[in-house]
Amino acid sequence: MNHQPPCDPSDWSPIRDRMGQAGVEKIFASSVQWHQKEIKKSSMVLSDTTVQGNNVTFPTDAKLNQKVIDQCHKIAKKEKIPQRQTDAKASKELLRQTFNGKHPRRAQKAKKATSKLKTLAGRQVRELGRKRTPQQKSHPSTSIRSK
Repeated sequence: MNHQPPCDPSDWSPIRDRMGQAGVEKIFASSVQWHQKEIKKSSMVLSDTTVQGNNVTFPTDAKLNQKVIDQCHKIAKKEKIPQRQTDAKASKELLRQTFNGKHPRRAQKAKKATSKLKTLAGRQVRELGRKRTPQQKSHPSTSIRSK
């Protein structure tokens, strides 16, 4: 009995990245084809996905404010509402400045960037609120709330 995995799961990350989504699906399809007899006998198929990477990050205030800015820009573009400023470049730079905000040399800059992002997001929401017609506001597909 061996209590350790045969290799470190992170060793497979570069291989999965090189194969891409299509390659992984192709391997999965061939695995299902090889074990087709067992699958027909069974009523359930289990797939081990423990080595697949997660694309999940913690939703910080800065990231949520960036989402609000992007969503407002998307709504304004869809509804053809002219914006005074889109803040696209500025918000990208400010979001980048918030990364690693716990470091002593970056803490003050990160805090200012987070505050500025919050200001920009509020400004975008208020501007959309002013410029949208009542008919545009009633559309559920273009609500500012996140999904």
